[in-house]
Amino acid sequence: MKVDYRTDIKGNYLILEAEQEIHSYQMQMIQQNSIKGLLSIYEYCIDNKVQYHYDITSKQTIVVMLERMLLTSVQMRNFLMQWKDILEQMKEFLLNPDYLLLDVDYIYINLQSGEFFFCYYPMEGKGFKEGIKEVFRYFLDKVNYQDKLGVDMVYQAYQKSLKPEMDFFTICDSVLGIERSEIVQEKEMRIEKEEEKNKGEKVKKVESVIEPQIMAEVLEEEREEKKELPIKKEYIVIFFVGICSLFLAFLCYWVYQNGVHQKIIVQCIAMILIFGSVLGFLFLKGKEYLKGTKIIKETQEIPYSLEEEEDISFIRKGIQEEGIGERILGDMEGEEMGYGAESLEGDTVLLGYIEESSKCFLIPKGIQEEIIIEKFPFTIGKWKEQVDGVIINNNISRIHARFEEIDGVHYVIDLNSKNGVYVNGIRNKIQEKVKIQNGDEIKIAAFVYQFCDNCEKGMDR
Repeated sequence: MKVDYRTDIKGNYLILEAEQEIHSYQMQMIQQNSIKGLLSIYEYCIDNKVQYHYDITSKQTIVVMLERMLLTSVQMRNFLMQWKDILEQMKEFLLNPDYLLLDVDYIYINLQSGEFFFCYYPMEGKGFKEGIKEVFRYFLDKVNYQDKLGVDMVYQAYQKSLKPEMDFFTICDSVLGIERSEIVQEKEMRIEKEEEKNKGEKVKKVESVIEPQIMAEVLEEEREEKKELPIKKEYIVIFFVGICSLFLAFLCYWVYQNGVHQKIIVQCIAMILIFGSVLGFLFLKGKEYLKGTKIIKETQEIPYSLEEEEDISFIRKGIQEEGIGERILGDMEGEEMGYGAESLEGDTVLLGYIEESSKCFLIPKGIQEEIIIEKFPFTIGKWKEQVDGVIINNNISRIHARFEEIDGVHYVIDLNSKNGVYVNGIRNKIQEKVKIQNGDEIKIAAFVYQFCDNCEKGMDR
């Protein structure tokens, strides 16, 4: 199968060349109908060769999408649900799924709408069963290992695709939870047992602070058992103020009637203050007594939770059975050990001088900003979250171009952009690696730059 790309004023096209024209009901059905999830096909006869042009305008392959983005459980669920709908629609048109090009380089997605598109090519191929297995195997290296549900979904899908009796719809139903997996059933059974065990036990409010540890953890809990005050504190305060007021009133009346000497008045005031202090102290102690607060410290060991152990053991078990996904588990274990963990054996070796790597630049020929290429591969576009160099403009595609370095040689690749990439005035073909060197003019849509290699050491900027 010869593969090529073409760009015209209408859009971008993937071209598959056949040795002879394909006369089949299926090809006519696709050309005459707009089938959701299948790329539109246009047939041409050029130089006695038949070419089938697939419209890939405003679409990217899943390889480009997952180049900087890790696969999550939400995305995996979206993939399976859409692919299942596409296959169900193909059944209505009597289309054979074995003719889908299930290669990650030919599975496209519209980044704006999130819709997937397959390339239908009714020639002999690897078949749907083998193709979908390779897609799931590719996902194993792209899944976000911190998303445990995503890892479970991808691994289950791949495991089930290895079984000859499993078709794609059964795999989807199982992974999406329509038929619950064994792991989900075990978790639910364990939860039910725990609920029955804890049923009837007294629930206590516990305030605790858990410090993360690699092995067992020690937790100190403080708990307060409070009793309601039998008398509201507002009434006690009113009573206290009332007693003091009556006592002061009586004292003033007695002094007025008997004409007591000034010294006696001072003594009476001192007695009032002492009496008030004693009464206040008794009030506070009585409040604490009535409250009945007890501080209880408990120490217990908390091992790994069953869920965490199950998630890790599930992945480990699958890896031992099939020997795949070792990179995922290795990253997980490395993450648990902590960044910067080091061996205590041996002497510390002094690092030698490491020369700072040189940078490449895209020097603008206009008012736009300079783009610094610090690492390769380096992607340019307007999708901030998924590119290295951002150009905010309507003429720029979300993922427009990629710069690569291979054996010291630099290349630029047009990633199926609408307005293209030009090197020294010549437009690149889609997905073509075009060699560039110091001083070349790079045009990205309407923005013109000069490529500057190793500027810090040689070129006059």
